[in-house]
Amino acid sequence: MKQCKNFLIFIIVLMIIVCSNTAVSFAEEIGQEKAEQDTNARIEIENLQELEKTVYEYPIGTTEEEIKVTLPEKVIGYDADGGEYEITVSWEIEGEYSPDVAGNFVYQAITVDERYSFLCDLPELTISIIEQKETQQSILDDAEQIQLRIGEEDAPSNLKINLLSQPWGITKEKMSFSWENSLEGNMTKQSAYRIVISSRMNQTETGEYVYDSGWQEDDNNTSVLLDPSDSLQDNELYYWQVQIRNTEGKESSLSLPQAFSTAVGDAWSSKQGIWGSSEERVVFLRREIDIPEGVEKAVLSVTALDGTKSRQYVYNMFVNGEEIGLGPVRPDGNKLDYDTYDITEQLQPGKNVLGAIAYAENNQAFLCQLTVYLSDGSKQIITNSGQDRGNWRVMDGDPVFVGTSNSSIGTVYYSAIQDNLDMTKYPEGWLDTGFSQPGWVSPSANDRFASYTLRPSQNDHYRHYEVNPQSVERQADGSYLVDFGKEIIGTIKLSVNSSSKNIVLQYGEELDDQGNAKYEMATGNVYQETWKLKSGQQTVAGIGMKAFRYVTIKNCPVSLSTGNIIGLTVRNAFDDEASSFSSSNQILNQVYEMSKYTSKMTTQGLYVDTQSRERLPYEGDTLIAGMLSYGFSATSTAFKYTSEYLLNNTTWPAEYSLYNIMAVYQNYLYTGDIRTLEESYQLLKEKTWEELYDSNQGLVGKANSDSPRIMVDWPTSETDGYNFADSYYNTVFNAVCVGGYEDMAAIAGALGHSDEQSYYQGLADSIRANMIEKLYDSNTGRFFDGMTHNGKVVQHNAQHATAYALAFGIYSDQTMADAMASSIESDEAIEMSVYGSYFLLQGLYESNHGTLARKLMSNPEEIEGVKSWAYMMNGLGATISAEAWNYSTKLNMSLSHAWGAAPGSMLIRGMFGIQPTSPGFDSFEVKLQPGGVKTASVKLPTMKGSVEASYTIQDSGNINCDILVPSNSTATIYIPVGTGNGTLLVDGTVQNPLVDREGYVGCVLEPGKHAIEVQAGVYEDTSELLKTDAVIDAYTSGRWNGEKTNGLTQGNISGTTLEAIKVRIRNADIEGGVKYQTYMQSYGWQDISSDEAVNGLPDGGKRMEAVKINLTEELAEQYDIYYRVYAEGWGWLDWAQNGEAAGSSGYAKGIKAIEVEMLRKGEAAPGERGKPYYSLEWTVGYSTHVQSYGWQAEVGDGDTSGTTGEAKRLEAIQIHVNMSDISGNIMYSTHVQSYGWLDWVKNGQMSGTEGQAKRLEAIKIKLTGELTEQYDIYYRVHAQSYGWLGWAKNGEEAGTEGMAKRLEAIQIRLVKKGDSAPGSTEGHFIEPLVTYQTHVQSYGWQSAVYDGGTSGTEGQAKRLEGIKVNLYDPKVSGNIQYRTHVQTYGWQNWAENGQMSGTEGQAKRLEAICIRLTGEIAEKYDVYYRVHAQTYGWLGWAKNGEEAGTEGLAKRLEAIQIVLVEKGDSAPGSTENPFVKPQVTYQTHVQSYGWQGLVCDGETSGTSSQAKRLEAIRINLHDPELSGNIEYATHVQSYGWMNWVSDGALSGTEGQAKRLEAIKIRLTGKMAEKYDVYYRVHAQSYGWLGWAKNGEEAGTEGMAKRLEAIQIVLVEKGNKDPGRTEGAFIKV
Repeated sequence: MKQCKNFLIFIIVLMIIVCSNTAVSFAEEIGQEKAEQDTNARIEIENLQELEKTVYEYPIGTTEEEIKVTLPEKVIGYDADGGEYEITVSWEIEGEYSPDVAGNFVYQAITVDERYSFLCDLPELTISIIEQKETQQSILDDAEQIQLRIGEEDAPSNLKINLLSQPWGITKEKMSFSWENSLEGNMTKQSAYRIVISSRMNQTETGEYVYDSGWQEDDNNTSVLLDPSDSLQDNELYYWQVQIRNTEGKESSLSLPQAFSTAVGDAWSSKQGIWGSSEERVVFLRREIDIPEGVEKAVLSVTALDGTKSRQYVYNMFVNGEEIGLGPVRPDGNKLDYDTYDITEQLQPGKNVLGAIAYAENNQAFLCQLTVYLSDGSKQIITNSGQDRGNWRVMDGDPVFVGTSNSSIGTVYYSAIQDNLDMTKYPEGWLDTGFSQPGWVSPSANDRFASYTLRPSQNDHYRHYEVNPQSVERQADGSYLVDFGKEIIGTIKLSVNSSSKNIVLQYGEELDDQGNAKYEMATGNVYQETWKLKSGQQTVAGIGMKAFRYVTIKNCPVSLSTGNIIGLTVRNAFDDEASSFSSSNQILNQVYEMSKYTSKMTTQGLYVDTQSRERLPYEGDTLIAGMLSYGFSATSTAFKYTSEYLLNNTTWPAEYSLYNIMAVYQNYLYTGDIRTLEESYQLLKEKTWEELYDSNQGLVGKANSDSPRIMVDWPTSETDGYNFADSYYNTVFNAVCVGGYEDMAAIAGALGHSDEQSYYQGLADSIRANMIEKLYDSNTGRFFDGMTHNGKVVQHNAQHATAYALAFGIYSDQTMADAMASSIESDEAIEMSVYGSYFLLQGLYESNHGTLARKLMSNPEEIEGVKSWAYMMNGLGATISAEAWNYSTKLNMSLSHAWGAAPGSMLIRGMFGIQPTSPGFDSFEVKLQPGGVKTASVKLPTMKGSVEASYTIQDSGNINCDILVPSNSTATIYIPVGTGNGTLLVDGTVQNPLVDREGYVGCVLEPGKHAIEVQAGVYEDTSELLKTDAVIDAYTSGRWNGEKTNGLTQGNISGTTLEAIKVRIRNADIEGGVKYQTYMQSYGWQDISSDEAVNGLPDGGKRMEAVKINLTEELAEQYDIYYRVYAEGWGWLDWAQNGEAAGSSGYAKGIKAIEVEMLRKGEAAPGERGKPYYSLEWTVGYSTHVQSYGWQAEVGDGDTSGTTGEAKRLEAIQIHVNMSDISGNIMYSTHVQSYGWLDWVKNGQMSGTEGQAKRLEAIKIKLTGELTEQYDIYYRVHAQSYGWLGWAKNGEEAGTEGMAKRLEAIQIRLVKKGDSAPGSTEGHFIEPLVTYQTHVQSYGWQSAVYDGGTSGTEGQAKRLEGIKVNLYDPKVSGNIQYRTHVQTYGWQNWAENGQMSGTEGQAKRLEAICIRLTGEIAEKYDVYYRVHAQTYGWLGWAKNGEEAGTEGLAKRLEAIQIVLVEKGDSAPGSTENPFVKPQVTYQTHVQSYGWQGLVCDGETSGTSSQAKRLEAIRINLHDPELSGNIEYATHVQSYGWMNWVSDGALSGTEGQAKRLEAIKIRLTGKMAEKYDVYYRVHAQSYGWLGWAKNGEEAGTEGMAKRLEAIQIVLVEKGNKDPGRTEGAFIKV
């Protein structure tokens, strides 16, 4: 009301000033000369000019000061000669003025000008204080005289409500208003705004408003939140305008009005659904309507059920034959959107037709309501399909669109009908007025919408858009191939004059081998339909949604051309002109256009992985697709909608929940719309996984087995060997957590939750620091994949670990970031999926490595296997980004997957560095990283307006940059500096640059166009990052398959055998090549070929059985070449290397496929090297004597001798070599049970025993003579309990010692000197450091275990009674000492080196233990130990004499683990809580059960779900560290509150069957100063109540409700509550 009043006063003031100025405009000209002639004599004024207005009206509440400033300041007087004088006056009220009461008041003019005397009376004015309604009418009467300034060049433009440019169906509460300010008229900086709302267009011209915000002192013009709901009605038409005031106080003109309608809300005439027959999936619906005259706007609201099973829109809505939209987006739980359309332009005078084709697999229903708004301010609901369904008509559509086929174009994830159209049954003309045809009936009704909350969609509409085919060609078989040039998502429309005929349509993303559309899609969809044409002219279109580029049309009776066929693509509106990018690098230009087209074609209201295979939203996909969309759209409502949808529909990867947080925050940053943050803050907090944070390690642990798993990358074949199994603390997951927690901190800050902002930022900082400390290898610049549960680093460095660390800022400084980027560059290629590359590129740009990022994006290679967008576009032929780099990495990939379009986002956010630095682009940054590209330009739409930037790298090394900063925004631009001096010119003037970014100079730019020049010393760089690798092609089935590289499979494991190969090396910058030969059926080894020459027998009808490949010259010195083959009947063999044979000879096994990889010397082999080649002769042969079986047949060259999985010991072995042309022996020694190491034997002699049942426990093998100069001998054993150990070589021990473990099998291989090991060499020999055994209740002494093994029992409730611990064969001096805490006896004296600690035969439990080392061994090792304690299970690890177990709780130890860890290495696991010594203990007396056992520190005492009352309680502090007591009082049935008692005294009753109903507990003394005591109770009927503290009541009173259980805990002052504190006490 106050805002309206102020506006009225403004109008009145304006009118009066105009009138007054008119009346006195000539005063100074008339009589002025006379006044000057006699300044001493008074001028006699005989009469006064009448005032034009003598009555003034003001609304109630107007102050006297506000009135006076509106009254005339001068009057015109006349002397006797007619001289005219301008006289200054003021006004005084007669009587007392009251602003709050309607009435009239008289104001008298007075003057203090002594030059005049008056022969007449000075004028009077009547001031009328009236109700506002009268004042409003008065102003409206005068409004025609006022010309409002509307839509001039200084006016705001591009208005949006709730981010929508077409704001129909807007929620009227908390509306979000946005506009762009003009760069003209000095309106570039806003200081205030005013928003007005009118109910009809004519009122915008007269200034008649239903809502006026008044002037708001606010410089924001994006997502301005207002709540005008008190002034607005549901289902009503309005127009809004905005004007601004600049920083100098100048006001702009009002914007042109934008129409909007409010949500239907409570104005639905009916929510009853309609449909056709109950079993129908498709229906036609129509309604003829009459439109009255005087309609200003017509608004249609429509929704339908249910798109859940088909995962697509349900309705296709038409007005007079014109499609207006598709929808709705699928339901979100019980919330269903309805779409609202302005259909004014589609309507015509008189009769009109509303029509819809609706399709749903189940739960079908349709609802629409049309409201027209008349210029006179009235409105009419023309139709509501539920209310007047008798006027609607429906025809069942299954016979038209489904026919007899129930086939789906979907996959296992969803079901969607084939469009099997029958035009003989199609109701031609059904969208025309006057249509009449049999078969149309009244719709059936249902109440299915009653289960849903209908909400107005705040998402941009989507519909069909027409696409012309690029070509239509007749094929040799008479079919037609339609090529749209690019992939589309939707269907087609066919217009023909035909005879009756069934035609077959096959849609595909690509062509098959015969040149037809490949309709059996890799994604599992089958896109084949049958359309039945009728005789005559017809236009037929499908209603489904398919992803395709090509269509094969078979059996068509007429010739087809591009004029017959139109593509109908389903998408949101897209402004192609709003964004652009171009550069001097053509690959970047091409990939930008593909990314832009991807965003355009894959947005159908809700972001999904792909519209072909799953049609399912995922958080990772959404983040990438959404950030991509901000390169082309300022608002991206689909991003906002999908992010909100996923808050309630979480998917499986653990890190995806954090991407949901990031998506919501980025939407806020780009749009300034804070509403999602406010509405979903609690949901966002549930996405953090913060419960997995391990404060001991400062890292986030792995999700529980029943929680979503960590994905890292997809498909799993693209994870670069990531060690998931051992990475309990996963590097990628922790990096993502850092990013998520930092965004949560920013969100909390935006919402004013400063404590939680600090909390989340603290988590992020802690994880970052611990990742750098524990997971980073400063020697290589790489992060390890993770850390085990025991705190050991996982010795593997997938590229992902380092890339994700870069992406989320896990580095201490630029030097560390440089090392990380260098490690990625040394990989020479992307080792991640096309999805993961988003984070790789983000990390490189964020860490200032734009050149490397550019090279990864602009890689021009198009060979299959190269992870490049050039291959994706030009090799694979994708026009929308693909799901994976190639089919070899993902056989079922789609060619319409938005997550593959990372460059579209990174060229803008990375290369140009354009990113908002405050919400809604109030400020933004441009950090240029040209990456050596000479010229580039970009145009980006933002909420403030277009940002345009371009640069040129001059030959001199200077960088020239032009930038357009939109109005009401501020840009900070940074330009890189290389060898230049960094001199900065802005618009021709030298500036003092910003130097807060290392390697950059910068400046702050205000709105407008600016030219910048920097003496940068930066030059064009056209080089690319190209990997040196082998390329192989194979001949099979009469053709060459095509080149592949990077280890991709060449051939088909399900196909025919290979007949020939060609190999070459790509991108070699050193001397050398490749040579190779094949072993061919019947012909044996062929002559050596080299460098792309054919080797083998193409079309010779002979199978390839083996192959050798080797490098030459410098390449051979710097690289190893590995290869493996897929052999018939055997599958994949192990990897061969550098000229070794791979395959077989003499077994008649053909090669079906081959893989080849080149690795730098020293890099690990790509897989097992055990047995790449099988021949009837071997270089090293061996035989073993096996328990029960005796001597086994000889095997060789890596074959297994012995058994696995049968628990059979090896007892002896014989080994020999078959290398007659090389001198030397093979020697070996075995470690035999009871005997230890035997003497060395050689060349087939037996080592071990026969007939003595003695196990082999370990073995050593070595070569002598020339053999040892040319070969290494590798061997590995399968050991009891451990399985296969690592490969030992050249005399090293393999097996175990001191552990009584049998060898069960062995493999032995000769390997050329310098070649890699057959596999991992880690852990080939196991020798214990510490052994121990325990005396267990009922069982006595257990067998010794060692090095972390478990001694004791779990789950059997058996106590440990004694223990012995010893060091095994220590290599340095020292002892191991230990003592135990024994029931009744307490702590015992120290024992050592195998002595017993504890008791035997006394039935006394061990309760705790301490263990320590002494002497030199204590300097080299820490001893860690943990115990399994009664009730608690496994406690944390203690070390070096710390207590482990419990004290004062009467809890038995049940098991123990002990391990020695080298100094400096991490603990074997969590070290939290190794010893439980309670702070507070308590026990309760329970109905029927009596006194319960003692519990402590938050544990539950009592029962739940048993209806048993607590009758008494005792509470005590256990060995308190400070002075003080614990006191407590209980409320007892019949007695009420009892007196306070303390320190273990009973409170309550025994033997009286009286229930406890409530309790109070408090601390005293120093304990009360340091701790709060919290407690909560389980109360009858209510369950667990909230936590009370420090003497507060907990429970109930006056309700006769028993307490059933209690928990008590001490919490240090200032720490968080143990849980919810609301509702701790209920009193009637």
